[in-house]
Amino acid sequence: MSVLISGVLMNPAGVPVSGAEVTFSALTNGPSVLNGFSASVMTDQDGNYAIPLEICEYAISIQSDGYNSVYGSVSINEKSTPATINELLKLAAMEQAVTPAIIVYFREIQTDVAAKLATMQTLNNSATTAMRDAITARNEAAQYAQSLSAAAAQAQQASASAAASSNASGNSANEAVIAKNAAEVAAGNAQAVLADTMKRSANGVDIADKSAFRANIGLSNAMLRGEFGWGGRAVDIPGGTDILSYFATPKPSGIYSATSGGFINGPVGPNGLDSGKYEWIQGLDGIYGTLRFTSYNIPYYSAETILDAGIWRGWVTSWDGKDGVGKFLDARDGKISGNPESLFGRGFATGLVNSASLSLPGVHTALTINAQWQDASGIEALNRTAITGGRMFYQQAISAGDWSWPWTELASTNTTQDITELKTFHKDNSAFNIKAATLGNASYIFAQDADLSNSWYIGRGSNNNKTVSFSNYVGNAGMHLSPDGSVRFDASNVTFAGGSLGFMRNAVAAAYSDGGQFAAALANEQAAGSCTIAGVWRAFLSVRHRGGEPGSDSTSWGWALVDNAMTQGNFNEFVLEKTVDGTFIPAVHLKHSGNTTIDANGFLKTASPVINIYADGSFTTTDEAAGVDVERLSEGVYKITGCQGMHPDAAWNGIDGGVSNPKCRNGLELTWNDFSVESDGSVIVRTYHRPHPDAISFARNEIEGYGNDDPIDVPRGLFIQVRVNMPSRDERQHAPATRAISHSNVYCNSVSPT
Repeated sequence: MSVLISGVLMNPAGVPVSGAEVTFSALTNGPSVLNGFSASVMTDQDGNYAIPLEICEYAISIQSDGYNSVYGSVSINEKSTPATINELLKLAAMEQAVTPAIIVYFREIQTDVAAKLATMQTLNNSATTAMRDAITARNEAAQYAQSLSAAAAQAQQASASAAASSNASGNSANEAVIAKNAAEVAAGNAQAVLADTMKRSANGVDIADKSAFRANIGLSNAMLRGEFGWGGRAVDIPGGTDILSYFATPKPSGIYSATSGGFINGPVGPNGLDSGKYEWIQGLDGIYGTLRFTSYNIPYYSAETILDAGIWRGWVTSWDGKDGVGKFLDARDGKISGNPESLFGRGFATGLVNSASLSLPGVHTALTINAQWQDASGIEALNRTAITGGRMFYQQAISAGDWSWPWTELASTNTTQDITELKTFHKDNSAFNIKAATLGNASYIFAQDADLSNSWYIGRGSNNNKTVSFSNYVGNAGMHLSPDGSVRFDASNVTFAGGSLGFMRNAVAAAYSDGGQFAAALANEQAAGSCTIAGVWRAFLSVRHRGGEPGSDSTSWGWALVDNAMTQGNFNEFVLEKTVDGTFIPAVHLKHSGNTTIDANGFLKTASPVINIYADGSFTTTDEAAGVDVERLSEGVYKITGCQGMHPDAAWNGIDGGVSNPKCRNGLELTWNDFSVESDGSVIVRTYHRPHPDAISFARNEIEGYGNDDPIDVPRGLFIQVRVNMPSRDERQHAPATRAISHSNVYCNSVSPT
């Protein structure tokens, strides 16, 4: 059976309290509720709460705004009906006899009992003994709670009696006093029970017998002892014990103490075998394990060893309180210079070793490192490093009885060494650098043969000489790069692939005052490059007889290809110069696709400068005609500006020529043309219809609406060519020509093809 407790929680100002936690804690065992358990409900934003409660005695506490307050105890029984918290408290007689302080104490007791129950539940999972102790403590806590509940009930009854006596008109004053005294005695008894319980809940601080207290709350078995975990005090090792034999016999993993003296086979420290603590981790009984030692006395040190397949691998000092990790050993007794098997397990050690024991010169420091890897046979490998006289060597072993490789010297920066294997440098930019120790002194790479005879060298071969040489001692051939920029060859001849002689020089960009100086330079050397003649840049390629070899007749014969307009965006000034028996004959100009053109009828003509005009007034030009513009003025009338009249060329009909008409496939011209030159040099070109009435019908060029010599545009898809004069242009830096088709106004609603 449950009873619904619900209502609105308000503060004294009548404002609902939201977010408050209302807790009902069972004070006794009910039909379905156990003592010590509690239930809570949180008020909503309007202060509403609702919670069903089973039949039992409850203490009510409310936590709000960080404060927790206890308001008293109430009773839910078979006759209870739904009510609010305020109605329950009003009905409860506890408000008259049991003080709020007692209820607070009782709440703390309930919380403490719940915590102990949780602790004992955890300990119950560790061991059966802990579980029994927890049950005992739980029963005791329940007994305390029941005692307090009984005391509270007694106080309640006494209070009721006192109230009844006070209000009854038939009772005497003495009876009221007796009832009052009885209530006070009952309250005192409840306080005493509560105080005793609080002592037991104070974590044993004010408990005289703390062992009994720990037993009451189930802490007696919180730590396990023995071989399955740590706990208790260290196990004493009897004096005079052989440490290694002691732990070779199966022992539980744990901490052991050796203080009695007389021990043998322990780790030796700076002052001999010391007393200390041993940490033993047992592996397979009697076969594997790890033993660590830490000394008790100054100077402190620690060491460890391992039991490997029933064999102890030797103590390794891991720290001795000085020199950082490890210590510096006097290893002249062979501690780190013997066979690999004698060094097993020493880890990292540093020592002074006699040179004779390692077949190395001088007295040196040797480092022995147990690298802890295995080869195919299972032998653990060792490295050792030796330093002597500023030189460093290393050696490696992969077998127990012998070092597998001879000593290998590491590369150094200030000692003479023989390098017997390939060294490859992987680096961008400068990967190998040679620097003279003294300013201006020789600096070179020198090579010898196996018999120490000189082979070759490259570099600066002598002091205060800035010439860099590459010389072969066999045959005395060489090349010398002088600081003045010249190159000298020590060779009977210079050959190239195929056995030819000579080579092509990259000429210096010289400045010549006239063509005569330039011609002399061409004759004297086989070269390629550029120069200026009277300030105009030329590019040239000069090929000489016998490869231009000095002292021969190479200056008498040869030829040169010269670009007399190097900075212009065309190829129209290429000429061939030729020397015949010491004399330059007249140069010839090269004709090519850049300075010739094919007219509308397929004939090759000089193309400098030429304009192709289409029906709509659009046009294209050769490079030399760049800068002109064409405008269609009316049907068949085109104006060219930016030029200086017509070009007189016999190939273009001389002074009266310069215009080429388009033709049909039968070779008949399709237009008449005429032109006039304006005072500013611009040219007006006119085209007229040109029929051929005597031709076969399909070749007559008859167009409806056009008679002979009627003005007409250039036929669609064709063009007329006009050769004009262009004004001289100033010398300019080379820039690639990018001119495409241009056009002005378009009357024909058509643009020429690109």
